[in-house]
Amino acid sequence: AAAAALQAQGVATAVHFPVPDHQQPGIALHSRIAHELPHTEAACRTVLSLPCFPELRADEVDHVADVLAAIPS
Repeated sequence: AAAAALQAQGVATAVHFPVPDHQQPGIALHSRIAHELPHTEAACRTVLSLPCFPELRADEVDHVADVLAAIPS
């Protein structure tokens, strides 16, 4: 819901880590914890990355904050 609300107001979001580290192919083959980190897995499904880069202007930061504040919790 938050991603859609942000997108509707022209704010790009992304999920930068959709697959937890312990499930990455190079690690999962050698790991005993392959499905034992439910909090990590939940975070990978729900945590969004917001715009964050050096050229982001103060008015753009304000816009992102305003859109986030308007999303019902």
